[in-house]
Amino acid sequence: MRITGSDADKLSTKPPDSWAAVLYHGSNIGLVRERADKCATAIVPDKSDGFRIADLSADTLKKDPARLADEAGAISMFGGRRVVRVRDATDGLSSLLEGYLNDVKGDALVVIEAGELSKTSSLRKLFEGAKRGAAVECMDDRPEDSGRLITETLAAEGWKIEPDALSYLVEALNVDRRLMRTEMDKLVTYLGKGEQNSTLTRAEAAGLIGGSGDVEG
Repeated sequence: MRITGSDADKLSTKPPDSWAAVLYHGSNIGLVRERADKCATAIVPDKSDGFRIADLSADTLKKDPARLADEAGAISMFGGRRVVRVRDATDGLSSLLEGYLNDVKGDALVVIEAGELSKTSSLRKLFEGAKRGAAVECMDDRPEDSGRLITETLAAEGWKIEPDALSYLVEALNVDRRLMRTEMDKLVTYLGKGEQNSTLTRAEAAGLIGGSGDVEG
């Protein structure tokens, strides 16, 4: 199954029970990690829960292919669905993951992260065509996506933003999603909690962002 557009965030926040594995891939590595984190957290809210989360690298699976089925088929000591995270996946894992999808063990959700994969990638094609799997492409944010993220981040702290200031930040922070969130976290830390009618101006935005982005104030 190929997941795109608004469904990418919606389904990452609430992955379907029918998914046995999901592949996050694309040029925006920060967005790959963010969506993979959301998906895993939807199943296991506590990231430190070692009984319900297994974290595997691609190298680990290449050396010990049986580890995937072992971890996915394991039963949590205290109950609840498990998550198996696979980092830095490449086409070299296609055969192993195809075997897993054809013979799913247990009810764990396997959350896989990969970099940019071409349309001819065997790993991408596997997940786009899988009945119990999904492929989520994570491209660079569109301006409207960046604007929504900025507006929502500020609103959560009680701040509104002038249209000119929003346009400035969208252009200045036109970077990887994870880096954008880092810069926005810094910004709201500097601003503090907003009061009634607190509104960020372009001059304030430029002064606070400084040299972090591509646009000079």
